[in-house]
Amino acid sequence: MARVTRTLPALAAGPVEMPFAIVSWSEDFAHDTAWNEHSHPFHELLWNERGASTAVVGARVWTVTPTLGLWMPAGTLHSGLAVAGTWCRANFFGFGTMTSISPTPVGVEITPLLRLLLERLADTELSSHSRAVTEAMVLDVLTPPRASCSCTCRPPTCCARSPTRSARIPAIRAL
Repeated sequence: MARVTRTLPALAAGPVEMPFAIVSWSEDFAHDTAWNEHSHPFHELLWNERGASTAVVGARVWTVTPTLGLWMPAGTLHSGLAVAGTWCRANFFGFGTMTSISPTPVGVEITPLLRLLLERLADTELSSHSRAVTEAMVLDVLTPPRASCSCTCRPPTCCARSPTRSARIPAIRAL
């Protein structure tokens, strides 16, 4: 079976027009598919519905699975590979709509709650109010795993006092 290669541009971080604050993408791959090194102007959360894929950032290789996603900050150069049979999903977060959960790529636990919220955002018929509530909930539960946190709290309260998390709380309370 031949490998398909997709070529995408390297784009700097910055605002782009998006229909929603969080946009969903999904593809079930019939062929091994590779992406060249590229970057997006928006933050990206990669996760899989089925199978495993990889993303490469510099010399580091990340594995993306149904329970472990990868946060890719806007403007980060990366390449990727999904083997045939993998069902990849991604959510793109409008630059400026939120603070990145990390300045560098970081693993994200795809909890059952986060999965349900992300799946709900894929519904293009979702009312604007329901979408806003769901997006706020995604931002509330989207955090890097504790092992990835660089906070110096003792014990590690990991992101409970993080500026990125505390910056999201007023938006959630406003709903």
